[in-house]
Amino acid sequence: MVEVDLIKHLLNDATLQTLISNSVYPLLAPENSPSPYITVQTININDETSLEGVNYSSKYTFQIDVFSSFYEQMKEITSAVKSSVYQFSHIVYEFNSRDIYEKDTQLHRQLIEFKINKRGD
Repeated sequence: MVEVDLIKHLLNDATLQTLISNSVYPLLAPENSPSPYITVQTININDETSLEGVNYSSKYTFQIDVFSSFYEQMKEITSAVKSSVYQFSHIVYEFNSRDIYEKDTQLHRQLIEFKINKRGD
């Protein structure tokens, strides 16, 4: 599963380990998690098939959110996430990100979206 592999990849990244330890969570972080941390979600999976029904490619859209109390730290973690994602074992493209401030939690958030193309088995 690409989703599980991506999370494992992020958890094993040495730079991210230094910045956020093991604070990589699928979907949502546990309640009252200390920042900084990141969450990973699958937004969409689009299977491309041949006319015969053979799956030859799957295109995944992922969202990674970086949360931190400090803007500069959020940007540093975002840079490390980007580097790590581009080293992932599948083709990564359309990497987009934007800044958000969460007033209710008082956390800076970087919303990152990107796509991964996985060739069929």
